[in-house]
Amino acid sequence: MLITSIQGVPNYIKKIYYLIINSISFYPVVISTFFLILAHLAIKVGLSKFKLFSKLDLEFLTKIDSEIAQTIASAIIGGVFSLTVFSFSMVMVVLSQASSNFSPRLLPGLISDKKHQLILGFYTGTLIYAFILLINIGILSTRENDLGFAALMAAIFGICCVVLFVVFIHGISQAIQIDNIINNLHLKIQKQLNHCIDHQEAHHHENHSMETVVSNCSGYYRSFNSKFSEKFIDNNPIQIEIVPYVDKYVWKGDPLFRITKNVNNNLKNNVADSFNLSANKNSSKEYLSGMIKLMEVAVKAMSPGINDPSTAIDAITKLTEAMRTALKIYPTVCINTSNEAIQLVQNNISASDLIRILIQPIHHYAQDDFAVLCALVESLNSLDGDHLIPENAKSLITQQLEALRKSIVALGNHKRNKAHFEKLFADA
Repeated sequence: MLITSIQGVPNYIKKIYYLIINSISFYPVVISTFFLILAHLAIKVGLSKFKLFSKLDLEFLTKIDSEIAQTIASAIIGGVFSLTVFSFSMVMVVLSQASSNFSPRLLPGLISDKKHQLILGFYTGTLIYAFILLINIGILSTRENDLGFAALMAAIFGICCVVLFVVFIHGISQAIQIDNIINNLHLKIQKQLNHCIDHQEAHHHENHSMETVVSNCSGYYRSFNSKFSEKFIDNNPIQIEIVPYVDKYVWKGDPLFRITKNVNNNLKNNVADSFNLSANKNSSKEYLSGMIKLMEVAVKAMSPGINDPSTAIDAITKLTEAMRTALKIYPTVCINTSNEAIQLVQNNISASDLIRILIQPIHHYAQDDFAVLCALVESLNSLDGDHLIPENAKSLITQQLEALRKSIVALGNHKRNKAHFEKLFADA
């Protein structure tokens, strides 16, 4: 079994931690717990006749008898419960629509929206607060105004829920719009790519005698924890080259890493334990995963049931801008470690794999749409004209452009759009 540790924390604890904090129920549970504590504090404040109300002449705010407090709590429970059910129903409708119209891989991003989780958490917390207030009305309120402060707080929370419901409706209506989904994906991808560009350090292969170690299980390569390996490395310098690029699926028996020869087996096993391989394809948050989502949005838009070439062209445009940056990342980079005895090398995804994974599926599914094919040609022409992109990548782009030219010729629309067709490939 491959195990990844972060600063001594075993991998299974790390997985449980990320499973908890990334769950849609995490923030609602935390906020509900806070409201549970707040309810008990508010009731105690009311029973202790908090002197601050007298000093500020605010006692009139807490002059709420038990009957009115019970009415307030009952109204909040009924109203907020309806808002909660309606909000959860809207979330399910949005997820269903996004899955059927855009791409199922977009669902984790929509579910993990922290703003919506906080609003739902406030709903459930208000419900818990009102329930505790209602229970205590008949138990603790032996005198009038004992629970006036707690009832006042409940009313304020109820008003806040109405305001948050408007915010929730606006947010969920924006989240389902495909233009916003594409733009948000593009911004996130571009931020990750720019970070890679700013921190990359090219690796020049040295003549080291290296030994290849294969993987003992299958999964998507996510990360390598160098800190875990450093604990088992003495002062003798070694070089470790990570073979798969991030998000590549590694089969059992595939090369996992290369390491300097003549190191002991214990060290090899510890280096292998530093790899994080995931069985979940959607668990990645790297730029390649986001680019694949853009590709899938374009492909989904070209399906007969959707038939939305405008969305496909928009996704292609954003995908091209991301590829413009991705193709400038060095194929092999050095990764800085705190232990100078380790030279850690990471292989990045190649230009040929990028074109195969991102461009060829769009080409395949858009073979019957002249507008989308032309948009794809224009995008590749733009990449081909970028002097910062390596020549080996440009040669692959040229090959893809030739394949697109043949598809457009086979479609026959180039005859009716001869001038545009000739201009497209004159720029290639």
